[in-house]
Amino acid sequence: MFKIFITEGAKQDMCEIFLHIAKESFDIANKVGEDIIHAVDQLELFPNSGLLPKNEELVKKGYRMLAVHNYLIFYVVLDDAIEVRYVMHGGRDYGVLIK
Repeated sequence: MFKIFITEGAKQDMCEIFLHIAKESFDIANKVGEDIIHAVDQLELFPNSGLLPKNEELVKKGYRMLAVHNYLIFYVVLDDAIEVRYVMHGGRDYGVLIK
């Protein structure tokens, strides 16, 4: 089984998503947050279940992604761990992740 690590940046992303949604509906914010956490937890058993991004540079860097509601979770599979690096709205240009 893989260990899951969530970077501080990804945690911040999730907090910002929650706060943004909660302005309209606290219940929906909770639901989206729970669904994101559930999807991340599933990676422990199914680390390669995410799709490869369309951006070739991200693929070369080992990124995979999961879609949950309108949000994308970007992660990499390491030797015995999953590192969740970014969570963002699917409408954003995720090419900005390339550094």
